[in-house]
Amino acid sequence: MRRPTRRSFLRTVGAGASLAAAAPLLSACGSGGSGEASLTYWTHQYDPAIGVNKRLIKEFQKKNPGITITYDYVPHANYEQKLFTALAGGTGPDVFWAGDWLVPQFMENNVIAPVDYAAFGVKDKDEFLALFDEGALDPFVKAPTSTAVVSPSTRC
Repeated sequence: MRRPTRRSFLRTVGAGASLAAAAPLLSACGSGGSGEASLTYWTHQYDPAIGVNKRLIKEFQKKNPGITITYDYVPHANYEQKLFTALAGGTGPDVFWAGDWLVPQFMENNVIAPVDYAAFGVKDKDEFLALFDEGALDPFVKAPTSTAVVSPSTRC
């Protein structure tokens, strides 16, 4: 079995993985333990991905009754400004697409969550990093002793 590279990892992680990773968090967001929750998912407008995102969202909602996803896409030229403004104002989306070039800003401002190692079948940062070529995720690790963080996806 070939070890994943940073590029192959980022290429394969997309809306479905982001939404699946958000599912455990959403169970805590339901009102009064009803199991119902809603979240917003933002991307920039990339026409080939819009249909894929809509299909994945539909599949996710079918597998996760009670979770409603509001999908919004913004013209590429305005996406980063809208995203950063919303996040700074505390009104950002629950799940969002971000290119790897944005990760340092997100890390600096504690915008993205740590990796859920169990989702990758490992118990800690060292085991997670061992899944990839040496150094491939260095830009996404905050400090030698901190948790690695990874961009939800990027178009390579």
